[in-house]
Amino acid sequence: MATALKAAKEYLICPLCKNNFDDPKTLVCLHSFCKQCINNHIVEKNKTEIKAKGFECPTCQKQTSLSEFAGQKPEDWSSMLPTNEALSNILTALNEVENTSPLQCPSHLDHEVEFFCEDHEVFACSLCSKQSHKSCGKVHSIADAVRKRRENVSVLTNDLSTQITETEKILNNRQDQVELIESKEDEIKQEIIEMKKQVNDFFAQMETKVLDVIAEVKHKELGGIQLEINICHQIIEKARSAITEMSTTEEKNPLRFVEKYNDHIKSYEERQEKLEHVLQNLTDLKIKYLANREIEKAFNEADSIGSLSVERVRGKLAKPLTEGTPRDDKLSLKLDDIEESNALSDTSAASTSRSQSIQQGIEVARVSPMKSVSVASVGTHAKADSDGEEPVPTLRLEEPKVKEQGTITTRERDTMVTARFLRDFNVAIDKEYECTIEGAAILASGHIVLTDSSNKCMKLFDEKYNFLAMTRFSVSPGDLAVLSEKEVLVCLPEMSRVKHERIDIKNKKITAGEVLTLNERCHSISFSNRKMAVCSTSNVYIFQRQGSSWVRDASINVNVTNLKFVALDSAAERVVVSRDGYPNRSIICMNITGLKLWTFTHEEIRLPRGIAFCGNKILVAVFDHKTIIQLNGKDGRYDGVVVQDSCLQWPCKLCLSPKGDKMLLTQSHHKMVVKDKKKVLIYLVYICTSNNEVQIIIRNSHHGPADLSCFNSINKGIDFYE
Repeated sequence: MATALKAAKEYLICPLCKNNFDDPKTLVCLHSFCKQCINNHIVEKNKTEIKAKGFECPTCQKQTSLSEFAGQKPEDWSSMLPTNEALSNILTALNEVENTSPLQCPSHLDHEVEFFCEDHEVFACSLCSKQSHKSCGKVHSIADAVRKRRENVSVLTNDLSTQITETEKILNNRQDQVELIESKEDEIKQEIIEMKKQVNDFFAQMETKVLDVIAEVKHKELGGIQLEINICHQIIEKARSAITEMSTTEEKNPLRFVEKYNDHIKSYEERQEKLEHVLQNLTDLKIKYLANREIEKAFNEADSIGSLSVERVRGKLAKPLTEGTPRDDKLSLKLDDIEESNALSDTSAASTSRSQSIQQGIEVARVSPMKSVSVASVGTHAKADSDGEEPVPTLRLEEPKVKEQGTITTRERDTMVTARFLRDFNVAIDKEYECTIEGAAILASGHIVLTDSSNKCMKLFDEKYNFLAMTRFSVSPGDLAVLSEKEVLVCLPEMSRVKHERIDIKNKKITAGEVLTLNERCHSISFSNRKMAVCSTSNVYIFQRQGSSWVRDASINVNVTNLKFVALDSAAERVVVSRDGYPNRSIICMNITGLKLWTFTHEEIRLPRGIAFCGNKILVAVFDHKTIIQLNGKDGRYDGVVVQDSCLQWPCKLCLSPKGDKMLLTQSHHKMVVKDKKKVLIYLVYICTSNNEVQIIIRNSHHGPADLSCFNSINKGIDFYE
């Protein structure tokens, strides 16, 4: 009986809250959920929608249409769902059985529980009370244990009520803080827009002044020049006419010939006087525009367009500090100290890993006032996965070397790349159950192109992540590369081909182009500077674009297997490939003739996937560690972690926007839930240099408008020389 009850209970658990069903409601797909759980799901899915569109089943993603709830708010939809009467009756019956059935002793199955040991807080039968709990001082009957607790119910109820009240105060306070941050963000954005408008208006006014001066000079000078041009045309025309008349006319009258000759001599002399006058007064213009270098200097010297001040102070609801607790002034830490602790953590703890030192720096920042916040120091980092998933492994890679420069310790690297999670978006179209994104690219316009092997198609999204167009293939596509704003290259591994696909963004169309046939299955592809690199399992082929044709430049046998992704640098001079599998996981860098430049390996990195060049860095998606790392492109040394946060699960394809300011990551793994397989992640990318960190710095409103005094003399920068 107990075994049967245990087996039945497993089917009476809500998939959302993991507790027994409470008022179970059934969807059209016949999956059931607690009324409150499905209500929370419905409200969450529709809170960002201007107009409600229905909702998907949390288990199978089947859509429940809006027609079933016409005229009702999403908050009321759960009440309109049918109740699963069968589950309700089973739960009621099970509760009655559990309430009326005696509790068996787990140690003596033929005895019922009669006592409760206060010392060990366990139930016991008569044998247990005489054997295991003989020496315990507080062994009471179950009736006494119940009576004792009933007497304290009112006290516990009061304590719980007080706990709820205090928690609600904190909750309201935190919600107020969220609203404050969002409102301040809107204010700052608006102020930046106003500042940008001021600068644009200023340049427009100065541009008008400069162009007016140029127009005035043009009008003044062109009149005199045009007069001289007309005089020259007249002289040439009359001289040619005289030559023709003197050469072709035979004058029989000698007197008449002499008169005409003398007339031509006289006209010649008059024209020669005009020509001499023009030559004497002939001048050339030298026009030179001298830009106001004060403006250029101001831009170069400016570190920011403003500053953002974020300070944490003790909340009104916070409890008073106890003795021994560090106070605010002791917790105060300038941003420079935070950044230095992040950048130089290996000097104070040489054995601490990169990810651990970054996490420590972030935790310090959580309790410290911050000023002039640098983007390089803002980010999320690795956390253990919840819901029973595997925790994210922490890479224990060797820290980059450090050197002394006077009293300041700095890393031997010129730049560092960091990224911050921006958003994710759903790439499933219509009723697609699952998506496997093999290839991804961001166009210069911000549009995104993806290849989906599960649905054998290529999809186009606009810069706001809205679906635009799709084309289907007869086989599953692989990786893709951008050839131009209007054309991409798609690998078709099963057919050993690379196919051109033409994109018409304006008309939202994708049309097929020519096909390049290879001798091997092509897994990955990259294009740069009119050259294309195609990667098979063990070879890399380099093609040169000549007109509309491809000519093979090189065939590189890497002498390994399990190559995954390939990337060309911007000059198409170096090619990098990733390789997974045991024991030789590696990142290999070669020139395009096949000469190996360097190899990066590490025993903890077994499944490197997507790779991309980012300036002088190479970004690598480490699949098994749920991390994006960066290598130095010159010598392949490890330079740190770019992304390691809770949003990232199983990174595969990695690509950057043409400007390098955004990074797109795809994910794929059989352990991922279906809804996450349908998403790709977008990160903002920042590059920091040791001498000049890239920062987001915003002018606060109380500082007043931007100082534009350095721009007020632009019209002085134009001179004309005659």
